[in-house]
Amino acid sequence: MKTVTFEGNSRLTLIYAAAFSSCTALEEIAFGDYVEEIRSTAFENCTSLKKVTFGNAVTEIGFRAFAKTPIAEITIPESVQTIGNYAFTNCSDLTLIHYNAVNAQTEGSTFYNAGNDTDGITAVIGDKVETIPAELFLRANLAEVQFGASVKTIGESSFSRCGELITHFTIPATVTAIDAYAFDGCDALESVTIEGAPTIGNCAFYECEALAEIDLGGASQIGDQAFRGCTALTRITIPGSATAIGESAFYGCSELTSVTIGSGTETIGTRAFFNCRKLAEVALGEGLLTIGTNAFQNCTALKTLTIPASMTEIGMSAFYGVTFDSVIFRQPAGWENADSGTAVEHSVLADPASAAEFISGYNSHIIRNA
Repeated sequence: MKTVTFEGNSRLTLIYAAAFSSCTALEEIAFGDYVEEIRSTAFENCTSLKKVTFGNAVTEIGFRAFAKTPIAEITIPESVQTIGNYAFTNCSDLTLIHYNAVNAQTEGSTFYNAGNDTDGITAVIGDKVETIPAELFLRANLAEVQFGASVKTIGESSFSRCGELITHFTIPATVTAIDAYAFDGCDALESVTIEGAPTIGNCAFYECEALAEIDLGGASQIGDQAFRGCTALTRITIPGSATAIGESAFYGCSELTSVTIGSGTETIGTRAFFNCRKLAEVALGEGLLTIGTNAFQNCTALKTLTIPASMTEIGMSAFYGVTFDSVIFRQPAGWENADSGTAVEHSVLADPASAAEFISGYNSHIIRNA
């Protein structure tokens, strides 16, 4: 049996679990207008199955439904609402995915290890799709992604560990949320352009070790560990639209030399730039209120700094391990030890050299300016 076609007059709505599993001669299947559910492992290990055509009634593609098949191209129709774990895992011949499911929920790892025997997969996101589901392309061997006109959310781990081929992503202006781990561990990713104003979730670009350039656009938030371990990143500009830099956001970005923080950013989180040992230039925007504990610890190349007049708190050990030559306080009056209430003398902070000595030496307490 090489071909299975469900004709227009077929009223079959359900393909049961393992119904065609390991039918090694099956080469082609076309679902008619009535098939709604394709259950778990229905076509798993059909090692000759190269062509699958879904009808517009399909709502469910089950767990490992097409795992380990040599499908080259697949179109997920708008009607699909549920895609099970590993539905297309190890489909190593995949080169093209048209993803059109408007409201699909994925159980995870949809195209896991797909495209490993090709020159990579081109993923085309349909124009009606607003959410790219969680783990949709996790560990898929992607070469190109074409975003549709309506994408608003890039789901959790949706492009995580996406292979050794894709070097650039342009995140379109329609996107309002880049969820946690969305691009983490994309080893070949060298540059990212964000055209809109999304939130950037926790660990969104975690350990993208080749990422050297990123334009954050109008990003409104940078989550915890968002760029942790991006060891090729050399410069970063935080837009004024980003109100907060999360905890450990740039932790261990060992090649980072320059940081510019916009005037809308109010908080630099705990350990945000911890162990950025080449960081020599930091421009803090007027509007910054707090620098968190250990925020710039071990940034040993940092020698000068200007503290804006808006600042109200510098956290414990914020600059531990940094020996400053000059620190300028735009507002040197009103500072005190937050624990004891003991005032820091105005004359100490008014002089850049003595302020440098003070900031380099304080580690065990928070200082505040009420």
